[in-house]
Amino acid sequence: MEGLNIQYLIYAGIFLGVLFLIEGIYYLLFASRSGDKARNRRLKMLTSGGNTREVLESLRRNPTGGGEGGFKMFRVADLGDLLAQAGIVTPVGRVIGIMVGAGVATTLLFFAIVPGTPRFIAPLIGILVGLGIPIMILRFLRKQRIKKLSAQLPDALDLMVRSLRAGHPMNSALTLVAREMADPIGSEIGIVVDEMTYGLGFREALENLRLRIPAPDLNYFVVTINIQSGTGGNLAEVLENLSNVIRARYQMFAKIRALSAEGRISATILSIIPFLVLAAVWVTTPNYYASVIDDPALPLIAGIAMGMLLIAIAVMWKMVNFKF
Repeated sequence: MEGLNIQYLIYAGIFLGVLFLIEGIYYLLFASRSGDKARNRRLKMLTSGGNTREVLESLRRNPTGGGEGGFKMFRVADLGDLLAQAGIVTPVGRVIGIMVGAGVATTLLFFAIVPGTPRFIAPLIGILVGLGIPIMILRFLRKQRIKKLSAQLPDALDLMVRSLRAGHPMNSALTLVAREMADPIGSEIGIVVDEMTYGLGFREALENLRLRIPAPDLNYFVVTINIQSGTGGNLAEVLENLSNVIRARYQMFAKIRALSAEGRISATILSIIPFLVLAAVWVTTPNYYASVIDDPALPLIAGIAMGMLLIAIAVMWKMVNFKF
C-alpha cells in the first residue's frame, strides 16, 4: 500500500512538472509574439488598453549591469537581467517555478522509467533539464535579440537624424523611433521615452538602456549622446556618421561570414563524423567492442581520446569563428 502511494506521488509530480514545462514553453515561444500585429510589443500593450506606467513596469526590469560575460546562473538578479535581455516579460519567480517544476518532473520520470540506475544520475539529469537547458535557451534568445537590435540601430539612427534635421528635439526623435521601429529597438527606446516622461533624466534613461542591452554599438550611441550633450555640436551630423560607421562594420562582418562559410561547414562535418561513426558501429555491430569492454585501461584510453577530440573540435571552431 505504501509503495502504491509513492507511485501516485511520483505520477502527480510528473504531471505538475510537465504542466510547468508546457507553461514555460508557451511563455518563451508564444506569449512574447502576441504583439505581432502592432509595430512593437510596447505599442501593442498600450493600444490594448494598458496604462503607460503599468506597461513601463512590465517591460522594464531594474538593470544591475550583469553583461553577457558576467552572468552567473545562481543569482536571481542576474536571471532577471537575462530575462530582460532575452525579451521575456514573465516574472522571475514564475520562471524559477517553471524551472524547478521541470527539474523535479524529469527526476521523478527518470526514477519511474529507469529504476535500476544509480540514484545520483536522476537528480543530475533533472538539474540539466530544469536549469541547464532553460539557461542555454535564454542565453541563445538574448544573443539573437541583441544581434537583431544591433542590426536595427543604423536605421533607428537615420530616423533620428531626419527628425532632428526637421527641427524636432531629441525627445521627439526618440518618440518617433519608439513609434515606427519594430522590436526589440522600438520597445527599448520606448522604455527610455517613458522613463523620461515619469521624471528620469535623459542621461539616466540612456544609461539604463545601456545596462539592459549589452550591445557594443548601443554603447557607442549612448556615449555619443552623452558627449554631445556636454560639449554641444551638430548632433544630427554626429549620429549620421555613427550610423554610417555601424552599417559599414556590419557589411564587413557579413562579408567575413560569407568568406568563412566553407570553413564553418567543414568544421561542423568534422565535429559530427566521429560520433556518427561510433553510433553506427555500436548499432550495426554491437559486439565490436566486446573483447575490450572489460579492459581496465579502456576508461583511461577512452578519456584521453575524447579529450583530444574535444580539443581538436574547439581549435577548429576557434579558427573559423570570428568575434564581431
